[in-house]
Amino acid sequence: SVKALAEIFDFVAGLMQRVPKKPNEMKADLQNSTAILVKENLKEKEYG
Repeated sequence: SVKALAEIFDFVAGLMQRVPKKPNEMKADLQNSTAILVKENLKEKEYG
């Protein structure tokens, strides 16, 4: 759901603030988590 996505993005943003990383690593992490979220969301739509 959109609400769940927003909560997860808040969570990820919070983690990123706490864990200093190289910008390119952060970008990769964000892309990975976004890809996973999108896949989960699509599954929800298909089966939900």
